[in-house]
Amino acid sequence: MSALSPAYPSLRDLAARLPSFDVLRRLSSGEDSAVYLARQKTLERLVRIRVLREPETEAGVLEHLRHRARLQHPLVTAVYDCGRMAGGPLYLVSEHVEGVPLAEVVAAGRLKPKQAYAPALQICEALQAVHAHGLVHGCLSARSVLLVAGSQIKMTGTGMALTTSGERTWLQAPTGGIAGDLHDLGRTLHVLFTGEEPGPDGRVARDLPPSFAQVLRRCLDPRSSRPFKTADEVRTALVEALQSGRTTPPP
Repeated sequence: MSALSPAYPSLRDLAARLPSFDVLRRLSSGEDSAVYLARQKTLERLVRIRVLREPETEAGVLEHLRHRARLQHPLVTAVYDCGRMAGGPLYLVSEHVEGVPLAEVVAAGRLKPKQAYAPALQICEALQAVHAHGLVHGCLSARSVLLVAGSQIKMTGTGMALTTSGERTWLQAPTGGIAGDLHDLGRTLHVLFTGEEPGPDGRVARDLPPSFAQVLRRCLDPRSSRPFKTADEVRTALVEALQSGRTTPPP
């Protein structure tokens, strides 16, 4: 498969290579991978199979996939299997989640103010689990977090990087480290609380309650004198902001 025009397998070809699955349809395809919806026969559950374009160096990519597969957390999409098909490309089998990206939920006005706080704390908890596992998320945003039921979230894209075209990929290592993830966490929370992206240089919406605005600035402003070191610290600061008595959940 070339980088310019990857030849991803047909539904029939993929089912023949992975006989434990009924491959139902292709959900998406891009420069670096294609995603298929499938049913795992033995457990009778829907899964997603991501087929990767041939990497220049397989060893690093496969080890990264294996490390990601070992991360298990209820707020993070699970990876069930990964490897190389017989005579074929690398693949990864993950949990299929029926949910809506937070960005779409917020844009549609379907997330009431009182409902925003619980997902915010869950995002912090999920990101802390990712870092505790020795991974960097790499592409955290309001689009990589799904609202699945009520105020329950699922974090997707964990361990992936963003290409220059905005595609999520396993063929590049995530950049930015934990500090980059915490900055992205601040952006995600800002969208969740205000419905809009933060301004340049860490500027936050003026109508945010002061205690919440302070938390987001510490995430977003690279010049902050008290930057957060962990997602747990952000979560604790959000709880304190709510309980401070000076504010209510952000409008």
